[in-house]
Amino acid sequence: MRLPEHLALLVTAETALADALTEVADGHPGEPDVVALTSRFAELGRAHLRRLEPVVRHYGEVVLDESPVVSTPGAALPGPPRGSGAGLVWDLQNLVVRATLVEITWTAVGQAAQALRDRDLLRITDVSVADTRSALAWLRTRITQSAPQALIAAG
Repeated sequence: MRLPEHLALLVTAETALADALTEVADGHPGEPDVVALTSRFAELGRAHLRRLEPVVRHYGEVVLDESPVVSTPGAALPGPPRGSGAGLVWDLQNLVVRATLVEITWTAVGQAAQALRDRDLLRITDVSVADTRSALAWLRTRITQSAPQALIAAG
């Protein structure tokens, strides 16, 4: 069974996303909505990780030597948050990439939970996928709102 490896990837990716969300919140104090929502989504990600702990114990803990996916989920953000304008757009785009990896990994784990008839894991995945999709929807909306001014009018 390869589920423990996907759980390890999920823990790594979810941790990296929560840390990146917190870093972006701290790096953009002049954007109140960014601070509030990235902080909130980071809290949700950490809650996902707490709910996942007994599942990891149940199926077995695995340490990944390297990520089996193209994007390394634990990689640091490319430099400190970049300020407002185009820098904010870059930071939000980075979060979209990370959140997409988390969302699709939760989806795969949810499919395994269905096949295993693991109702507890399925409940966790349903909530976590919904939370991550909410984060992605907000990130996309915020990028759409910020990009015109940041990419055209900024000097």
